[in-house]
Amino acid sequence: MIKKVVSDEYGQAGLDYILGITIFLGAMITIFYIMTNIISPISAESNELDYVAISVSEYLLANFSEGGLNVVNVTNLSNFLSKNYSDVKESLGIERYEFNITLKDLFGNTLLVSGKELPQSDTGYVKRLISDSRSPNRYFIEVVVWK
Repeated sequence: MIKKVVSDEYGQAGLDYILGITIFLGAMITIFYIMTNIISPISAESNELDYVAISVSEYLLANFSEGGLNVVNVTNLSNFLSKNYSDVKESLGIERYEFNITLKDLFGNTLLVSGKELPQSDTGYVKRLISDSRSPNRYFIEVVVWK
């Protein structure tokens, strides 16, 4: 009768497992980093449109602000947005873009729309919460920009 002797002579140490997991995770992180850099330029135009929409909303908040942060004279803002489309576009400095600016109450009821109909194509969008400087009312201002 032949007996086999079991020995730990060829077993793996815990350090081998840690090294294997580290190499695997390093490879996965590298692949993820490379893939995000490959995909990133594809969405550059939508980022540009988002930046323009943010810029327009910042312009509106800065020029019609009274008092604190996001406190706006809604009457003056409404008068500005009620002007001719091309005049508003020129004042906003977005001659290359089309826009739609909507003022809504907190329940989603539309109070004012300035600009063109929203397209089905790629757009830049920003939504801000503003307060009226002459009343306790709060509103959402939505800015949509496209080419």
